[in-house]
Amino acid sequence: MTELRATLDDVIHTLQSGTGSFERLIACAGPPLSGLVERTCPEASDTTRELVVQDIFCLVHKNLGRQPASEWSGHDWIMLVAVRRINNYLDSINSTAMAQWVDRIEQAIEQWLPIQGAPRYPVHIPHAATGDCQTLCHHLEISPDSNVPAMLDQCLATRFRDIPLPSEAIERIMQEIDRHRPVRHGAAPMEEPAFKSLSDPSLAKATQRARWQYHIRDIFRQRVGEPAEDALFNLWYRQRNRRQRLEAMGLPRRSVEKTMGSRLSVSIVPGQLVQSISFPDKTERRRFANRFIWDGDWDTRLSEPRTGRQFQFIYDIWRHRADLTQSLTLADYQARIDQGRPLSSTHKGILLNSRERILTYLHVYRFYLEDMACFGLDAHQGKDAIGVAVTRHGQLTKINKGLHRIAMAQVLELAEIQVQVRSVHRGWWQQVTEHLPGGRALDQVGQALQQTLPATHPPSEHFSREKWRRKHQR
Repeated sequence: MTELRATLDDVIHTLQSGTGSFERLIACAGPPLSGLVERTCPEASDTTRELVVQDIFCLVHKNLGRQPASEWSGHDWIMLVAVRRINNYLDSINSTAMAQWVDRIEQAIEQWLPIQGAPRYPVHIPHAATGDCQTLCHHLEISPDSNVPAMLDQCLATRFRDIPLPSEAIERIMQEIDRHRPVRHGAAPMEEPAFKSLSDPSLAKATQRARWQYHIRDIFRQRVGEPAEDALFNLWYRQRNRRQRLEAMGLPRRSVEKTMGSRLSVSIVPGQLVQSISFPDKTERRRFANRFIWDGDWDTRLSEPRTGRQFQFIYDIWRHRADLTQSLTLADYQARIDQGRPLSSTHKGILLNSRERILTYLHVYRFYLEDMACFGLDAHQGKDAIGVAVTRHGQLTKINKGLHRIAMAQVLELAEIQVQVRSVHRGWWQQVTEHLPGGRALDQVGQALQQTLPATHPPSEHFSREKWRRKHQR
């Protein structure tokens, strides 16, 4: 045990310094982890156990930069990831726990209430690590020790045997690791590596055209649009001429974001976000696209984000993560194939024209959920930040940015996430700034944003109990 600790600590250190080989980590940690998975999941198939081990290594590789060296050794951090992933699997096959979770989610949606389960924290948080280890010890019928490293040693010591990974399994792990490289802000959607295997020659031209359009727009924005916006914004910020006219136009959002930076970030409990903006058509949404101050009655037309397709898609995957062949999404996508209209997206460059492709697609999102379940939401990953708007009453509501990620955070019942304010209602702006000029107005806004909370009253759009049940209990 001492030798394994020292070896994994050394391997993690070399990997973080950029000089190590991840294959060495797999060679060292693979056999004991495979033994632990076999010991804790004896009823699982060989394929499922291999998937759990594969996920553990993918999660470790993807989040190496987030390992808090000050709290845990490299060995303990890896093992905490393994314990959380194993516990997630055990939860997925626990019919009582699953029924309680389903009932909690559905009641919250039917009654327009926040989701209020036990908050989920990242694996490295001390009290979360203790709880995870105690849960696994109880499953293994071990009396838990008093500290996390000792409990991890207890779990490993109870394994039946080390199970060496065959070369084919190691190759599959490395392929999955390559697919799940982090996606940072600004990346083109069709360049996400996780969807590369789902591309199709029939979409090649359309996807390439979409890629060119994306990059042309990006270049124009960087070289023409943003410099012009910044020049006008600086006049307003420095209280020069045209100040009132630019503010009346709504202020350029990107310039405000550059100036305010982290002051636009707000911490919220994701389960409390029960309202989203509902635009009647795309025209109004495009008109507001690059404005920071929004006029009108958009904040009186709010809907329930958890009834949208993104939440339903994520909820379905996590509910059936132990066996995605039972998911409603698979059945829906298969029906589209049978009707001769398989799901395709030039935006992502994918074509789901077979059952195997659909399952691969669902497993991509299943892994995203496992990643967030272990480490929480990484505010630096994804094509852009999760966006919210501030209503005239100073309450946060969801906008059409990061809908899948906010759905994941809600389904997983994360304790906290960071969202970015992308727009505010003019009524709230005027109330907070008190007509102060330039930078002084932004200072007032920055201070006021830290006091904002999600709106908790029901949205204006009615949602029926029967509609939800038809979608998720057929």
